[in-house]
Amino acid sequence: QPGERAECHRHTAAALRFVVEGDGTGYTNVEGEQMMMEPGDLVLTPNWTWHDHFNPGKNNIVWLDVLDAHLTNYLDAPFHENYGEGPAQPIMKPDGFCRQGLGNVRPRTANVGNRALPYTYKWRDTAAALKEIAGAEQVDPYDGFLLEYTNPLTGGPTMPTIGCGIQQLAPGSTTKSHRHTSSTIYHVVQGEGVTTVGEKKGIGNDFTWGPKDCFFVPSLHWHQFKNMSKKEPAIIFSVTDRPVLESLGLFREEQG
Repeated sequence: QPGERAECHRHTAAALRFVVEGDGTGYTNVEGEQMMMEPGDLVLTPNWTWHDHFNPGKNNIVWLDVLDAHLTNYLDAPFHENYGEGPAQPIMKPDGFCRQGLGNVRPRTANVGNRALPYTYKWRDTAAALKEIAGAEQVDPYDGFLLEYTNPLTGGPTMPTIGCGIQQLAPGSTTKSHRHTSSTIYHVVQGEGVTTVGEKKGIGNDFTWGPKDCFFVPSLHWHQFKNMSKKEPAIIFSVTDRPVLESLGLFREEQG
């Protein structure tokens, strides 16, 4: 809410924020970098990074919050620590510091191994990439025009335990059905459609969705998407545990 602050802390669970609503005045401070939050932005707070949130504006900020807390709890490593020097850490780096310093042209010393980075994927860049891939007609028969948010240093998944994607469904299109061992949370950015989900191939339940809706597809469930609009594309953000399955050699996919 306007004027509200979430005080600075850190935890072993990795987290991300996908901004749903906001006027661009609010921010997340991750390891001293002020990351401004606009609708459609994806903000990462990797495990054990100091972070706090503040809304100095006049409008509410709403975001989708996803953590790998169930995994860290299962591994008996759910550590949490509050910042001991006040409600917020000092802002030492401007918005865009990591994007500029860890992009395609970066210092030779910029090497963090396989760790995730405090990073913001701006919606303007994501939207431009979607427009480009749709224009090139590089369509995936199972997910439409699909892009992955990659680690800018390694080219790997968004974070070691969480992968993020964005897909665009052409007007009136219906994808083919498939299933995989990973589970996926979906958030609708724009458009209206139907996702059919079922344990058995060809038999499932229809879930109708529209802007700002969320839905979940469990592992090994057949699913396919349909864009109900004949004129406008649908855009869906997704979060998956696929990186965990892949690192353990357990990811499998079956196509219909």
